[in-house]
Amino acid sequence: MAGGTILDQLVKAGTVEQILKKNSTDQDAVKALKQILFELGFDEVKNLQSNEIDGNYDDETIATVKSFCNKNDITSDGEKITEEIAEMILKRYESLPDMLQLHHDLVNGKISEKYFEGSPDKQAIASLQRLLNDLGFGKELNWDKNRNNGDFGKDTQTAIKAFLEQKVDKVAEKVPVIKKIESFFDGCGSKLSHLMKKGGLSTILKKGAPPHEAIKELQQSLHKLGFGKLLGKPVEKLDNVFGDNVVNAVKDFAEKNGIKTDGTKITQAIAGTIQDKLKDLPFLHQLQRDFREGKVAKKYFKGSKDKIAISALQQVLNGLGKGKELNWNLKGNDGIFDGNVAKALKSYLNKGFFNGAIKSVTPQTMFSIIKDASKNLGPDWADHVKPMQGNDNSVLTRFAASNFIGIHVITNVAFVPALEKINGYAVKNKVQVYVTDAYRRGTDVPGAIVPPAEMSNHKVGHAIDMNLKYGDGKLANSVYMHPSNRDNWAEPVRGFLDDIINDSTLRWGGEFKRTDPVHIDDNLNHTDPDEWHKERELTIKAYDSNDIKDWTPS
Repeated sequence: MAGGTILDQLVKAGTVEQILKKNSTDQDAVKALKQILFELGFDEVKNLQSNEIDGNYDDETIATVKSFCNKNDITSDGEKITEEIAEMILKRYESLPDMLQLHHDLVNGKISEKYFEGSPDKQAIASLQRLLNDLGFGKELNWDKNRNNGDFGKDTQTAIKAFLEQKVDKVAEKVPVIKKIESFFDGCGSKLSHLMKKGGLSTILKKGAPPHEAIKELQQSLHKLGFGKLLGKPVEKLDNVFGDNVVNAVKDFAEKNGIKTDGTKITQAIAGTIQDKLKDLPFLHQLQRDFREGKVAKKYFKGSKDKIAISALQQVLNGLGKGKELNWNLKGNDGIFDGNVAKALKSYLNKGFFNGAIKSVTPQTMFSIIKDASKNLGPDWADHVKPMQGNDNSVLTRFAASNFIGIHVITNVAFVPALEKINGYAVKNKVQVYVTDAYRRGTDVPGAIVPPAEMSNHKVGHAIDMNLKYGDGKLANSVYMHPSNRDNWAEPVRGFLDDIINDSTLRWGGEFKRTDPVHIDDNLNHTDPDEWHKERELTIKAYDSNDIKDWTPS
């Protein structure tokens, strides 16, 4: 922690701005700064040629400082370290040992062994308490009295409960707290998710607050969820103002989702519910589209090969509380209409009028499912359901495969052969590829592991982000798949990632300069940048006009 000591001394002496700046002559102080940033995960400050950290406050340092500031809501051009920046760096650095403690326990499967009421491991609980205090839950911890006393008692439980109340359905109580705490230090994502992590929701997203881009994003989200008429404006005319129309839309959304509010501000509960509904919305759109177009009988039956349709049905049924019948933890939305889907449908229909075997979904049943699944949405949510306009010349297509689950994948047709290879490796190693991101029209990325590159292959449909499911529904996420945890990888995960690594046509993000273990692409942005720019224009045009080919089962 010597680097932290030097930085702290500069802050106390009031000389940090004079010494830590572009072209500084104090190489020892600059090297100390860069060492801290490196330990905080900004590995670009290490010289790639010498593999060492030098004392030059150069362009790479400027870019790194700017990146750190962006993640921590500080406006800076990166050319000097102000007292505000220095204090935030020190704050993050001070939290690092606690982060490493919880990270170590997570990747080594020791969460349940250490983090419980009455735990004797006071060091681990003290780390948890300090991080919860950093997250803004000092009041619940009774911090002034107890501080980090290492006692997992009622105060710590109250703090955790307050932290998890961002998920009103309480499903989050089943998720290890460390996973959510780690996400706080990520600093990436959409404006709404970013404010959820930083705790600025009710100050930025409230009636009468100064105009802010996050207010526009909130309105866009509410518009998608069916509250456009209450907002009183079409999507293209939404602004950055939290006025009476926004209040009415927020209040109506909250009431439909069992949240009490007057609509004048956004709480963690409201924001979390908005994000949950947005995540499931594409699947509901699929069911609505097929119902409108009279395709229910053609797609939704036992043995159907249309994985996109069946995975949408599974996702929506899970949202209606049929996860147990679906065997959701093990199978997820795997797109297979089997006995589990039949059980889920039978359980759903046994609301009083059905008691037969399930081999298909009737239009009447689909109408009922859609109606129940949309009861928490606004009246015009279905106005956003557009028919697929794709043709043989479309540059974008939807993709499904035997071992792909998660989101419905929209990708570039040129990337389909790569996805088929990835699926082949998944089959070989008995893993499921849980896709979390594919083609990306915009630049905001909820939950991103690293800041998205300007020429990201996601932006041309030549990449996916994914987790892996293996064994009895175990999840390998970014923490688990990090190269530093390689010795602890289960064989299915190791085999799959090794196959990706050894394939000369694919790249795994775990080997990137800025480690991104959930990412796989084909390196188009580097091998042919001219083609990348051409594809960027074509994919934007196709996406905006809904010129996307529907998936054709093989």
